[in-house]
Amino acid sequence: MDVSIIGKNISTLRREKGIKQEELARVVGVSAQAVSKWERGGAPDCELLPMIADYFGVSIDSLFDRTFFDSADLRFALQTQISSTPEKERFDVAFEYCWEIEKALFGLSRDNLTLKEATRMLSENERLKSALMTDLGYTQMGLEEWCEYFLLVPDIKDSDKALFDGIDYVSFFADIADRDVFEALCLLYRRDSRKSFTVELLTKALGISESRAEEVLGVISKYRLVEKSVLELDEDKVIYNFKPTQTFVALLIFAHEMISPRRRGSYLQNARKKPYLN
Repeated sequence: MDVSIIGKNISTLRREKGIKQEELARVVGVSAQAVSKWERGGAPDCELLPMIADYFGVSIDSLFDRTFFDSADLRFALQTQISSTPEKERFDVAFEYCWEIEKALFGLSRDNLTLKEATRMLSENERLKSALMTDLGYTQMGLEEWCEYFLLVPDIKDSDKALFDGIDYVSFFADIADRDVFEALCLLYRRDSRKSFTVELLTKALGISESRAEEVLGVISKYRLVEKSVLELDEDKVIYNFKPTQTFVALLIFAHEMISPRRRGSYLQNARKKPYLN
């Protein structure tokens, strides 16, 4: 194997990252002359290879131009990396990997732009979103810190069967469009769902009558978000338990995307020719 390829790849990675030989030398713990020697055809000591690979975010194999990898090993490494991360940071780490998936779907195999770097490039008035639309499927990714999400949808082969078979969208959207129902849902999603409540919660918060509050809760219960029970005391008391699902919040996210005007700062690629519904 030609070991000089390592130095050439280190030089390429260094230039792509926009750093000088002195900075790489400081990170690795060698002299700038050593880095220069690598890039002129030499090779670093083997114990330095993991540190160099980690710094550039590449595998040791890629430093040797070995592109072979086992997909099972890759999946296991991904699982290990996320599961070994402290629980408070797991979603952040997983979302960074979603960003790498998004770039890969765009066909960017050696793009070193990190999620933090991408967001720093934008002003406060810009909106960062990524979307890729092809005939094989589509993605949409919200990258702003106030609302991060990642949606990946492989192309739906039979949208009538998948989306419309037996589903009454008109009635559902009519229910959601009722202001009292919508405000009640938002109120319940802001509460601790472990706490039961009575109809008075809605009458006081929304300024509606008891009969109207019961009607609203009846609509919400159609979607299995509220369960009604009777608490047996000296005088029986009707109580409700809220069973939230994340899909309502997702609905708000994508409704927001449709309603809000687009601003600058989006990464978009639309190569789709087929209609979304078939």
